Amino acid sequence: MAAVFPGLGSGPFESEFATVSNRIEALIRFLDERGIGARERVRTTAAVVADFEHLVTEHNEILDRARTLAAYIHCHLTTDSRDDAAQAAWSRFQRLSSRLSIVGTRQSAWLGSLNTESLISRSEQAASHRMMLRTARVNAAHMMSSGEEELASELSLTGSGSWVKLYRSVASQMRVRYHLDS
Repeated sequence: MAAVFPGLGSGPFESEFATVSNRIEALIRFLDERGIGARERVRTTAAVVADFEHLVTEHNEILDRARTLAAYIHCHLTTDSRDDAAQAAWSRFQRLSSRLSIVGTRQSAWLGSLNTESLISRSEQAASHRMMLRTARVNAAHMMSSGEEELASELSLTGSGSWVKLYRSVASQMRVRYHLDS
């Protein structure tokens, strides 16, 4: 594990955590500035193609870095669920993950408003993500309003996410005596 970060409270770990958090917030600002989210039909202009390419590149890079953080923290938790530093790091990560979920939801809603085939024909990056684009178009038709989607993401921290965390912690700390007659 030291090959990834020296420890949960280490400078490199905290630096990476801050970098991921800052990049998520910067991407949310980008979404706000560009009006990316649920919309009526959007024409495939050069600006839309550029926004798409920036969004997908940045989102994918953030996801890669967030997965590394999650895996590192998870390794600590699965080794020792009583590790207070790991539990605290996981709670922090869940808040970060909630913000990242909002990005994904807004991205899907926006992609659903685009002319998928036109975007694919105008961008190599879109062509390489054709399956994701077509799936997002279908999913966007079944989404709640943007406010409701954000609320659902935020509530997952105190709702289902908390129950899952509690269950895993309790189950991992259970001890059972077993006597083998031999």
